[in-house]
Amino acid sequence: MHPDAIADLHRRLADSPISRRVVAPRVPGARHRWARATAIPPIRRHPTPLEPDRVHEWVDETIRSVHFDIHRGPMWDLSWATLRDGSTVVLLSGAHLVIDGPAFLGIVTELGAGRRVAPLPAAPRGWARWRDDLRDAADRIGAIARPSDAGNDHAIVTDAPSPMVRIPSTRAARSRGPVGSYTPPWVIAECSAEDLRSVARRHQGTVNSLLIALGASMAGASIDDPAEIVYSAVSRRLPGDLWTANTTRAAAIDTPADELARMDLAGIRRRCKAGYAEILAQPTDSRLSVLLQTLPHAAYRRLPSMPPTVMSSYMGTIPPEAAIIGGVRAASTTFFASFRCRSHEDLQAIATGPGTWLTVQGDRATLFATALGRGGEVDQAQWEAIVRRALEHWEIPATFA
Repeated sequence: MHPDAIADLHRRLADSPISRRVVAPRVPGARHRWARATAIPPIRRHPTPLEPDRVHEWVDETIRSVHFDIHRGPMWDLSWATLRDGSTVVLLSGAHLVIDGPAFLGIVTELGAGRRVAPLPAAPRGWARWRDDLRDAADRIGAIARPSDAGNDHAIVTDAPSPMVRIPSTRAARSRGPVGSYTPPWVIAECSAEDLRSVARRHQGTVNSLLIALGASMAGASIDDPAEIVYSAVSRRLPGDLWTANTTRAAAIDTPADELARMDLAGIRRRCKAGYAEILAQPTDSRLSVLLQTLPHAAYRRLPSMPPTVMSSYMGTIPPEAAIIGGVRAASTTFFASFRCRSHEDLQAIATGPGTWLTVQGDRATLFATALGRGGEVDQAQWEAIVRRALEHWEIPATFA
């Protein structure tokens, strides 16, 4: 990969919706707003060629060293490394608050096709900023008092009470080390996309329902002890919308042990369809969501939260344009989420079980599986054995990167 190709991708990313920051309101009741970032991250290249078996370590080190500044930017990072065999690994990361998988994929697809994706506007200044905040606060109060069908302008206004990342702030948490110092075990497995579809069809399911079953199978002490619920990602992003921030929600999908024992995916498939439809039918501007948006950050942090058990995200088929940098097509592409925590205990506040992400590119399917909340129970070798066990149980031939 020529450095000029990476530099060109970096320049175009800086001129896209991923380059954004948060502007705090000056009026109580108004929401935080998105605006174009004023800071751009440098391109980070590993100084020497890596041995292929060091890619895992390089990814962990790179993610741990990324610094996101929510008020100035950047909220994304582009890093790359050359391997001893002449191949290249490119790691594009962004804060999930700023962007989710479908938006990431859409922006990279457009850039790969040579098309520009316009960035967000700059933050208003002076009286214009006060005016916008006053209008938004008045709209929020009105929306709480009456049903609203207007919906939020999520491309400009954040859809959370405060866009701050919720990291435990107890004295014990602070003593466990710096944020980002803990990384749970993870593996990448690749298999034939057609093999995956064939297995799903054989068991009356889809690739997505098969992924959910795999995640449930990785959660317990054995195949016979699966998770009872898997949280499957659902995107509420409208077609063509590349400016809205994170629109991902999660549907709680029951994964009964008896169905998994029979290797029957029909029930999971049926519950997925119903769960996704329920989320997509929910209003985007309900009274409750509007009320939460008006809460001060300190109050919002005190709200109870229930971490999911297993997280599952099927990204689908990657468009050819999304896998091209400087005319060079990637051999494989994977998406994943990384949680920068101080310890395994902090991570369990986010997820108590594993997480899986699946992408299909051409005839190849790539599974990223991370132990997440299980990380305190297993080391790297044990986690790889658990993922192998689940794939073998479902008769999916796979190789591990």
